[in-house]
Amino acid sequence: MAITSTPAESIRLGSSEDLLAAAPYLLGYHPADSMAFLGLTSGAVTVSGRYDLSTPECEGDPAPIVATLLRHGVDSALLIGYGPPERVTADMDRLRGALAAADVPVREALRVTGGRYWSYLCGDVGCCPCDGTPFDLSTARVAAAMTFAGLQTYPTREELAATIASDHTDAVRDATGRALGRFTALIHGDPGDWDRWRDEGLALLHRTVTAARDDDALPGDEDIAALSVLLTHDRVRDEAWALVDEHGPHTQLRLWSLVTRRADPDFAVVPALLLAFAAWRLGNGALARIAVERALTLAPEHRLALMLAQVLDRGDSPVSLPPVTREWIASYYEEETRAEPE
Repeated sequence: MAITSTPAESIRLGSSEDLLAAAPYLLGYHPADSMAFLGLTSGAVTVSGRYDLSTPECEGDPAPIVATLLRHGVDSALLIGYGPPERVTADMDRLRGALAAADVPVREALRVTGGRYWSYLCGDVGCCPCDGTPFDLSTARVAAAMTFAGLQTYPTREELAATIASDHTDAVRDATGRALGRFTALIHGDPGDWDRWRDEGLALLHRTVTAARDDDALPGDEDIAALSVLLTHDRVRDEAWALVDEHGPHTQLRLWSLVTRRADPDFAVVPALLLAFAAWRLGNGALARIAVERALTLAPEHRLALMLAQVLDRGDSPVSLPPVTREWIASYYEEETRAEPE
């Protein structure tokens, strides 16, 4: 299940065609063989998500979907099933029944099959013909508005995932080796050199983030390699986490997408998690999920990756976590230092 939280004031839908046009942008890609749901609060979409249609071997359970919608405080829901009639109808009936039991009204329930849609709630053949209603998303008003607002959608989840797939080069691998050798020597040298690692990491991080924000400049291979190694220092990693909020997730999304793609896979876990955090802050649950999956593939027991996966599983709103600040990070490490035995 992938869940996206959306600012309540941003999206309002006036027709079935608006709903069908909005869903791929809210989900990040055009779903197939899926049940999609949009939760509404005072008429605006505040949470959305999708899950795979049931199969004979695995019947979908609507309970987690209902729990997510209730946790977000929605007052109604919109449902879309993508796929063959018999499979969509079976899942639609289960989900509608579970929502009715939870007193969540369903304002529209559509099935999309072969470029046409059918409504489960409309029995008027004048507006909902028996052979379905054709639709063209490329001309939809909502699609144009979302594109203008900077939202993107991809034909499939695989194509979205491909945007952050590893494409590191020999040059990056060699640069990573040089950076690792240098900083490994620091670790095994004077104890004070560990602080140099931290200080160099913070300096490079701030230069990189500021350049991305102010000049729309992205790092080259040498800086990507050095930064990916330096981010293994907890203090540098946590500062980067705070900078996502301080500098704004839009800029950070582009930066950490690049670093996630280009970094040596052995050092791509933290960049992938920073990308996931920026995507989650923007309400892009699909990209956040893919980035977390990338991190967990590289490091299955990584604590922060597992925590972010839980946040996504619960469908937590991006505003549920107060902004992470550099001041809070600094004070945390000061407390840690004072607590260390002499």
